[in-house]
This record gives sequence, C-alpha cells and structure tokens, in this order.
Amino acid sequence: MALVPKIVAQSILSALSNRTVDNDDVLRSQQTWFSYAFVHVMAVFETIYWKFTGKEATWANTGALGGNSIMELPNLIVFMVVVFGMLWDSVRFFAGYNTAATTHGTPLFFASLYLGGFLANQLWPMVRMSVQTYFGWSHKSLTDQGNIVGSFSLACMLFILCIWVYVESPNRSIFG
Repeated sequence: MALVPKIVAQSILSALSNRTVDNDDVLRSQQTWFSYAFVHVMAVFETIYWKFTGKEATWANTGALGGNSIMELPNLIVFMVVVFGMLWDSVRFFAGYNTAATTHGTPLFFASLYLGGFLANQLWPMVRMSVQTYFGWSHKSLTDQGNIVGSFSLACMLFILCIWVYVESPNRSIFG
C-alpha cells in the first residue's frame, strides 16, 4: 500500500513539472535503472576483485562491443521467467486451482499478475534492445509508446488490489 502514494506522486510531479526533458524520458529512466541492476551487482564484485588482485576488469558495454554481451542474459532470463510465470499463474487460476482449499484467493492471483507485469514492464526496454541487436532488426521495431496514463493506471490498480485483499482477508471487514 505504501507504493501507491509514491507512484501517484511520481506521476503527478512528472506531469506537472516544467522542464525541457520529455516526460517519457523521465519515466524511462526508472526502467533503465532497474534493467542495469545485474550489471551494477557485477561491477561491485569486480571492484572488490580489482581491490584484492590489482587487475582491472576487461568488460565493456554492448555498444562498445558492437553486438550482444553476456551481461544482457540475466534481464532476458528474468523477463522470460516472469512472463512464463504469469501465463502459468493464469492457467492454474482458470483451470480450477482457485477452488482448492489451499488457495489464497482471487486477489492474490491479480496481485501476482500486477507485480509480474510491473517487473516485465521495467525490463522490457532492455530486453527489446537485446533482441533487436541479436537478430539485426531495426531499433524502431518492437517500440512501445509509453505515457503518463500507463503509470497512473498502475497506481490505481495497486490501490484497488490493496483494498480488495484487505476486504477478502479472513476475520476482517471494511466496516469494522
């Protein structure tokens, strides 16, 4: 529930600010930061290695290499696992798993789809570029058109899910 005010404030402030940077660029910077998490972790370990051994790292970014890099694989693997997990979650839900006594209910199904979709959305730009580079496609292919409505709708959906989970929880009622 604490994520809702953050997303709403980020969306509103980003839309209201007067600057020369396009709104889409501000929203995409979050995706870039998220997508480079694996590279940042690797850089920390390589810095420790360099400190102990005195040998500097010999890796470069994808653009400098002129092609794909092995460091793009974690994002691709996580993206594929998340998308597969969302599909598998949907199959299990609609195949009757929700009727079992051990289920956590419909709200958890939609919450897991939401969080999986959020994670896939954050990784998609980097995965898209990796796939385009690997297959030699134009960088204008597979382009998504982002806007403030998508970001704001994520916050609204998260708010609805939080209320839904609270109401559906055992021994709780919204009225008392």
